Amino acid sequence: MNNSVLLQMRSKYMSFNPAFKKVADFYLKSLSTEYIPITEVANSTGVSKATVSRFIQDMGYSSYKSFQMDLISAIHLNAESGNTEIFGYGDVHIDDSAEQIGRKVFLSNIKALEDTLEMVDFSVLEEICKQLDKKGNFYIFASGRSIVAAESISKRLTRLGILSIAQNDPHEQALFSTMTKPGDLVVGISAFGRSSSVLRAMERSKKNGAMVVGLTSHRGTPIENVSTHMLYTVTSDPIFHSAEPSCTTITHIVTFDCLYMMLVMKNLHSVHKMLLEGADAMESERFRQ
Repeated sequence: MNNSVLLQMRSKYMSFNPAFKKVADFYLKSLSTEYIPITEVANSTGVSKATVSRFIQDMGYSSYKSFQMDLISAIHLNAESGNTEIFGYGDVHIDDSAEQIGRKVFLSNIKALEDTLEMVDFSVLEEICKQLDKKGNFYIFASGRSIVAAESISKRLTRLGILSIAQNDPHEQALFSTMTKPGDLVVGISAFGRSSSVLRAMERSKKNGAMVVGLTSHRGTPIENVSTHMLYTVTSDPIFHSAEPSCTTITHIVTFDCLYMMLVMKNLHSVHKMLLEGADAMESERFRQ
Protein backbone atom coordinates (compact mmCIF):
# COMPACT_ATOMS: atom_id res chain seq x y z
CA MET A 1 0.00 0.00 0.00
CA ASN A 2 2.99 2.29 0.59
CA ASN A 3 1.97 5.96 0.79
CA SER A 4 -1.74 5.07 0.94
CA VAL A 5 -1.36 3.75 4.49
CA LEU A 6 -1.13 7.32 5.83
CA LEU A 7 -3.96 8.52 3.60
CA GLN A 8 -6.17 5.60 4.62
CA MET A 9 -5.46 6.15 8.30
CA ARG A 10 -6.44 9.79 8.03
CA SER A 11 -9.57 9.17 5.93
CA LYS A 12 -10.84 6.48 8.32
CA TYR A 13 -9.88 8.32 11.51
CA MET A 14 -13.33 9.70 12.33
CA SER A 15 -14.87 6.22 12.12
CA PHE A 16 -12.38 4.68 14.55
CA ASN A 17 -13.50 3.73 18.05
CA PRO A 18 -11.65 5.45 20.96
CA ALA A 19 -9.04 2.67 21.25
CA PHE A 20 -8.28 2.70 17.51
CA LYS A 21 -7.97 6.52 17.59
CA LYS A 22 -5.28 6.18 20.28
CA VAL A 23 -3.31 3.87 18.01
CA ALA A 24 -3.81 6.13 14.99
CA ASP A 25 -2.78 9.17 17.02
CA PHE A 26 0.42 7.39 17.98
CA TYR A 27 1.39 6.69 14.38
CA LEU A 28 0.24 9.99 12.87
CA LYS A 29 1.91 12.12 15.53
CA SER A 30 5.19 10.26 15.81
CA LEU A 31 5.81 9.56 12.09
CA SER A 32 8.84 7.48 13.07
CA THR A 33 11.00 5.96 10.36
CA GLU A 34 12.15 3.27 12.77
CA TYR A 35 10.53 -0.14 13.23
CA ILE A 36 8.42 0.07 16.41
CA PRO A 37 7.58 -3.22 18.19
CA ILE A 38 3.88 -3.84 18.73
CA THR A 39 4.50 -4.05 22.50
CA GLU A 40 5.86 -0.50 22.50
CA VAL A 41 2.80 0.75 20.63
CA ALA A 42 0.48 -0.94 23.13
CA ASN A 43 2.38 0.44 26.14
CA SER A 44 2.54 3.97 24.69
CA THR A 45 -1.16 4.11 23.83
CA GLY A 46 -2.53 2.28 26.86
CA VAL A 47 -4.32 -0.34 24.77
CA SER A 48 -3.73 -4.07 24.49
CA LYS A 49 -1.57 -5.78 21.88
CA ALA A 50 -4.77 -7.44 20.63
CA THR A 51 -6.28 -4.00 19.99
CA VAL A 52 -3.22 -2.94 17.98
CA SER A 53 -3.48 -6.16 15.97
CA ARG A 54 -7.18 -5.52 15.25
CA PHE A 55 -6.30 -1.98 14.17
CA ILE A 56 -3.73 -3.35 11.71
CA GLN A 57 -6.31 -5.79 10.32
CA ASP A 58 -8.86 -2.98 9.98
CA MET A 59 -6.27 -1.13 7.91
CA GLY A 60 -6.20 -4.11 5.54
CA TYR A 61 -2.97 -5.79 6.64
CA SER A 62 -2.53 -9.44 7.50
CA SER A 63 0.63 -8.88 9.55
CA TYR A 64 2.07 -6.18 11.76
CA LYS A 65 5.41 -6.37 9.96
CA SER A 66 3.92 -5.59 6.53
CA PHE A 67 2.01 -2.64 8.02
CA GLN A 68 5.14 -1.24 9.64
CA MET A 69 7.19 -1.61 6.45
CA ASP A 70 4.57 0.22 4.40
CA LEU A 71 4.28 2.90 7.09
CA ILE A 72 8.04 3.49 7.15
CA SER A 73 8.08 3.64 3.34
CA ALA A 74 5.22 6.16 3.32
CA ILE A 75 6.97 8.40 5.86
CA HIS A 76 10.16 8.32 3.79
CA LEU A 77 8.19 9.27 0.66
CA ASN A 78 6.67 12.24 2.44
CA ALA A 79 10.08 13.34 3.71
CA GLU A 80 11.68 13.05 0.26
CA SER A 81 8.91 15.12 -1.30
CA GLY A 82 9.46 17.83 1.31
CA ASN A 83 6.06 17.11 2.83
CA THR A 84 7.19 16.17 6.32
CA GLU A 85 4.13 17.82 7.82
CA ILE A 86 0.94 16.18 6.55
CA PHE A 87 -1.60 17.98 8.67
CA GLY A 88 -2.84 20.57 6.17
CA TYR A 89 -2.50 24.19 7.20
CA GLY A 90 -1.48 23.07 10.70
CA ASP A 91 2.10 23.53 9.48
CA VAL A 92 1.63 27.32 9.38
CA HIS A 93 3.28 29.06 12.34
CA ILE A 94 2.78 32.48 13.87
CA ASP A 95 6.31 33.62 12.98
CA ASP A 96 6.08 32.57 9.30
CA SER A 97 6.56 35.23 6.65
CA ALA A 98 3.85 35.94 4.09
CA GLU A 99 5.76 33.91 1.51
CA GLN A 100 6.24 30.99 3.90
CA ILE A 101 2.52 30.92 4.71
CA GLY A 102 1.67 31.10 1.02
CA ARG A 103 4.02 28.29 0.09
CA LYS A 104 2.65 26.03 2.81
CA VAL A 105 -0.94 26.68 1.72
CA PHE A 106 -0.11 26.04 -1.95
CA LEU A 107 1.93 22.91 -1.24
CA SER A 108 -0.76 21.46 1.03
CA ASN A 109 -3.35 21.85 -1.72
CA ILE A 110 -1.02 20.43 -4.37
CA LYS A 111 -0.29 17.40 -2.21
CA ALA A 112 -4.00 16.84 -1.49
CA LEU A 113 -4.76 16.94 -5.23
CA GLU A 114 -1.94 14.53 -6.07
CA ASP A 115 -3.16 12.06 -3.46
CA THR A 116 -6.80 12.45 -4.50
CA LEU A 117 -5.86 11.55 -8.08
CA GLU A 118 -4.83 8.12 -6.79
CA MET A 119 -8.08 7.69 -4.86
CA VAL A 120 -10.90 8.96 -7.10
CA ASP A 121 -13.18 6.22 -8.44
CA PHE A 122 -13.64 7.34 -12.03
CA SER A 123 -16.18 4.56 -12.62
CA VAL A 124 -18.56 6.45 -10.31
CA LEU A 125 -18.09 9.59 -12.40
CA GLU A 126 -18.95 7.48 -15.46
CA GLU A 127 -22.14 6.30 -13.72
CA ILE A 128 -23.06 9.93 -13.06
CA CYS A 129 -22.63 10.68 -16.77
CA LYS A 130 -24.97 7.78 -17.64
CA GLN A 131 -27.55 8.96 -15.10
CA LEU A 132 -27.53 12.47 -16.56
CA ASP A 133 -28.40 10.92 -19.94
CA LYS A 134 -31.76 9.92 -18.45
CA LYS A 135 -32.68 13.62 -18.33
CA GLY A 136 -34.01 13.42 -14.79
CA ASN A 137 -33.72 16.24 -12.27
CA PHE A 138 -30.28 16.92 -10.78
CA TYR A 139 -30.03 18.08 -7.18
CA ILE A 140 -26.89 19.00 -5.24
CA PHE A 141 -27.14 19.23 -1.46
CA ALA A 142 -24.35 20.81 0.56
CA SER A 143 -23.76 22.95 3.62
CA GLY A 144 -21.10 25.33 4.88
CA ARG A 145 -18.04 25.63 2.72
CA SER A 146 -19.09 22.62 0.63
CA ILE A 147 -21.59 24.86 -1.16
CA VAL A 148 -18.60 26.36 -3.01
CA ALA A 149 -17.99 23.04 -4.74
CA ALA A 150 -21.73 22.55 -5.31
CA GLU A 151 -22.16 25.92 -7.01
CA SER A 152 -18.98 25.42 -9.03
CA ILE A 153 -20.19 22.25 -10.75
CA SER A 154 -23.75 23.58 -11.05
CA LYS A 155 -22.57 26.65 -12.97
CA ARG A 156 -20.22 24.60 -15.17
CA LEU A 157 -22.91 22.11 -16.14
CA THR A 158 -25.26 24.95 -17.01
CA ARG A 159 -22.88 25.80 -19.86
CA LEU A 160 -23.61 22.33 -21.27
CA GLY A 161 -27.36 22.79 -21.01
CA ILE A 162 -27.57 20.59 -17.90
CA LEU A 163 -29.63 22.34 -15.24
CA SER A 164 -29.13 21.48 -11.58
CA ILE A 165 -30.48 22.72 -8.29
CA ALA A 166 -27.81 23.42 -5.67
CA GLN A 167 -29.21 23.90 -2.18
CA ASN A 168 -27.53 24.69 1.14
CA ASP A 169 -30.60 25.78 3.09
CA PRO A 170 -31.84 22.91 5.32
CA HIS A 171 -35.52 23.71 4.69
CA GLU A 172 -35.06 23.85 0.93
CA GLN A 173 -33.05 20.63 1.03
CA ALA A 174 -35.87 18.96 2.92
CA LEU A 175 -38.46 20.25 0.43
CA PHE A 176 -36.62 19.33 -2.76
CA SER A 177 -35.63 15.90 -1.44
CA THR A 178 -39.31 14.99 -1.14
CA MET A 179 -39.71 15.70 -4.87
CA THR A 180 -37.00 13.30 -6.03
CA LYS A 181 -37.93 10.20 -8.03
CA PRO A 182 -36.36 7.33 -10.00
CA GLY A 183 -34.21 8.69 -12.81
CA ASP A 184 -33.14 11.71 -10.78
CA LEU A 185 -29.55 12.31 -9.66
CA VAL A 186 -28.70 13.59 -6.19
CA VAL A 187 -25.18 14.52 -5.06
CA GLY A 188 -24.59 15.18 -1.39
CA ILE A 189 -21.36 16.90 -0.37
CA SER A 190 -20.09 16.68 3.20
CA ALA A 191 -16.39 17.11 3.95
CA PHE A 192 -16.63 15.16 7.20
CA GLY A 193 -19.55 12.96 6.10
CA ARG A 194 -21.80 14.08 8.96
CA SER A 195 -23.79 17.16 7.83
CA SER A 196 -27.22 16.29 9.21
CA SER A 197 -29.47 18.27 6.82
CA VAL A 198 -27.54 17.00 3.80
CA LEU A 199 -27.69 13.39 5.01
CA ARG A 200 -31.43 13.57 5.71
CA ALA A 201 -32.08 14.97 2.22
CA MET A 202 -29.96 12.21 0.71
CA GLU A 203 -31.81 9.55 2.71
CA ARG A 204 -35.22 10.77 1.49
CA SER A 205 -33.94 10.83 -2.09
CA LYS A 206 -32.57 7.31 -1.80
CA LYS A 207 -35.94 6.04 -0.51
CA ASN A 208 -37.60 7.75 -3.48
CA GLY A 209 -35.46 5.72 -5.90
CA ALA A 210 -33.03 8.43 -7.03
CA MET A 211 -29.36 7.72 -7.67
CA VAL A 212 -27.60 9.24 -4.66
CA VAL A 213 -23.88 10.00 -4.77
CA GLY A 214 -21.99 10.98 -1.64
CA LEU A 215 -18.79 13.04 -1.82
CA THR A 216 -16.63 13.18 1.31
CA SER A 217 -13.06 13.11 2.55
CA HIS A 218 -13.62 10.71 5.45
CA ARG A 219 -14.39 7.00 5.25
CA GLY A 220 -16.63 5.12 7.65
CA THR A 221 -18.94 8.10 8.19
CA PRO A 222 -22.77 8.27 8.05
CA ILE A 223 -22.85 9.60 4.48
CA GLU A 224 -21.99 6.10 3.26
CA ASN A 225 -25.27 4.75 4.70
CA VAL A 226 -27.46 7.14 2.69
CA SER A 227 -25.63 6.87 -0.65
CA THR A 228 -25.96 4.45 -3.54
CA HIS A 229 -22.50 5.47 -4.84
CA MET A 230 -19.50 7.07 -3.11
CA LEU A 231 -16.72 9.42 -4.18
CA TYR A 232 -13.78 9.99 -1.83
CA THR A 233 -11.13 12.68 -1.88
CA VAL A 234 -8.07 13.15 0.29
CA THR A 235 -7.95 15.72 3.03
CA SER A 236 -4.86 17.38 4.47
CA ASP A 237 -6.93 19.08 7.15
CA PRO A 238 -6.16 18.66 10.84
CA ILE A 239 -7.88 15.67 12.46
CA PHE A 240 -6.74 16.16 16.04
CA HIS A 241 -8.93 19.20 16.65
CA SER A 242 -12.00 20.76 15.12
CA ALA A 243 -11.25 22.99 12.14
CA GLU A 244 -12.95 24.16 8.96
CA PRO A 245 -11.97 22.29 5.79
CA SER A 246 -9.02 23.79 3.95
CA CYS A 247 -7.62 21.60 1.16
CA THR A 248 -10.83 19.57 1.01
CA THR A 249 -12.75 22.21 -0.96
CA ILE A 250 -10.15 22.22 -3.73
CA THR A 251 -10.18 18.43 -4.07
CA HIS A 252 -13.97 18.43 -4.34
CA ILE A 253 -14.00 21.15 -7.00
CA VAL A 254 -11.34 19.42 -9.12
CA THR A 255 -13.14 16.07 -8.84
CA PHE A 256 -16.24 17.74 -10.25
CA ASP A 257 -14.14 19.38 -12.96
CA CYS A 258 -13.22 15.85 -14.07
CA LEU A 259 -16.94 15.11 -14.40
CA TYR A 260 -17.45 18.29 -16.40
CA MET A 261 -14.69 17.43 -18.88
CA MET A 262 -15.95 13.86 -19.22
CA LEU A 263 -19.35 15.24 -20.19
CA VAL A 264 -17.79 17.73 -22.63
CA MET A 265 -15.84 14.98 -24.40
CA LYS A 266 -18.83 12.64 -24.41
CA ASN A 267 -21.08 15.26 -26.00
CA LEU A 268 -18.52 17.37 -27.85
CA HIS A 269 -20.39 17.42 -31.15
CA SER A 270 -23.63 18.66 -29.59
CA VAL A 271 -22.14 21.12 -27.07
CA HIS A 272 -19.35 22.60 -29.20
CA LYS A 273 -21.57 25.31 -30.72
CA MET A 274 -23.12 26.02 -27.31
CA LEU A 275 -19.71 26.51 -25.68
CA LEU A 276 -18.52 28.83 -28.45
CA GLU A 277 -21.67 30.94 -28.25
CA GLY A 278 -21.33 31.12 -24.48
CA ALA A 279 -17.71 32.22 -24.76
CA ASP A 280 -18.67 34.94 -27.27
CA ALA A 281 -21.48 36.17 -25.03
CA MET A 282 -19.19 36.39 -22.00
CA GLU A 283 -16.53 38.18 -24.05
CA SER A 284 -19.09 40.84 -25.00
CA GLU A 285 -19.59 41.57 -21.30
CA ARG A 286 -15.91 42.34 -20.73
CA PHE A 287 -14.70 45.93 -20.63
CA ARG A 288 -12.80 47.08 -23.71
CA GLN A 289 -10.36 50.00 -23.69
